[in-house]
Amino acid sequence: MVQNSSQEIGQRLERVRRIEGLSQGKFCEELGISRTSLQNYVRGDRDIPLPVLATLLEKFATDPIWLMYGDESDVSMRHKSSILAEIRSIGIALEERAAIRNIVLAREERWRLVSQIYTALLLNGSADQRLPPNDFIMDQMLENNGHK
Repeated sequence: MVQNSSQEIGQRLERVRRIEGLSQGKFCEELGISRTSLQNYVRGDRDIPLPVLATLLEKFATDPIWLMYGDESDVSMRHKSSILAEIRSIGIALEERAAIRNIVLAREERWRLVSQIYTALLLNGSADQRLPPNDFIMDQMLENNGHK
């Protein structure tokens, strides 16, 4: 799969806002960004940063594959199986890393972290390679979520 241009991704971001029926102001508030940032993302002037993508996934259940590649990718059952395998691999690796660090994750927090890690791997082109995320990525996500 080839990632679409920033402008195409920005147009899908705008589509999410419209589907949700939110004003630009309310959408920006939900994402924790300024209107100027939203406009830059929609025009494709700036790439959407990982925290914003993670918030889209969490708050609006936005499919990261659709956001990055669009409808034309028509994710087949084979790709869906691959995605599920990757998510499972991330979940197992995250649980193992949390156990090593003596961290107990609540179910919601675990899924939020799995979503964030998958999104990070997708943006970095590492998803679909069936490689578990490295310890650095997981530690960074754990620390970003209050686990020192």
